[in-house]
Amino acid sequence: VVGVKLDLEAWAEKFKVLASNRTDRDQLGTRRCDPSSSCEMDCEANNKDLICVLIDDGGFLVLSNQEDHWYQVGKFFSEVDANLMSALYNNSFYARKESYDFQSVCAPEAPSNTGAAPRGVFVPTVADLLSLAWWTSAAAWSLFQQFLYSLTYSSWFQTEEVVGDGMEARETSCIMKQTQYYFSTVNATYNAIIDCGNCSRWVH
Repeated sequence: VVGVKLDLEAWAEKFKVLASNRTDRDQLGTRRCDPSSSCEMDCEANNKDLICVLIDDGGFLVLSNQEDHWYQVGKFFSEVDANLMSALYNNSFYARKESYDFQSVCAPEAPSNTGAAPRGVFVPTVADLLSLAWWTSAAAWSLFQQFLYSLTYSSWFQTEEVVGDGMEARETSCIMKQTQYYFSTVNATYNAIIDCGNCSRWVH
């Protein structure tokens, strides 16, 4: 495995130039991009009004002209901008494939406390009482023998405390459903207004 460390700020500056379609790089004023007018996109000048992002074929954020997106580079784009990712999926830019991981490991489920109530009250019989008396005497005699052995052979019974993992903390094998997004088409273009909750955005 080979890893490369890249300067995000330097690549973001190059991305801003490549993502812009300005014909005159030296012009000072730029028109605002909106649905009513055709404008030249300038990812640097319209930094607050124009969001330029680079997403890979798996739907993960690679670069953005927004500095608050820089710490989210490498995340799935739906975590960064769920409305835009939903619009890209609904317009067939991305397709998804669901698969099952049969060798996944999951945390144990919490035990349920909704047990059934007893159907009735248990009434002991004479045989149950005699059995309880016998078990009580047997347990008392066993404890007395252990006490005598511990006094006589105290060095034999010294053991170290062993702390083991509880059964509740152990992970178990399970089947997990996974969803993977992939870029579906190369020749697609997109130009529409999408809903972003209490607002609307022009995306192209």
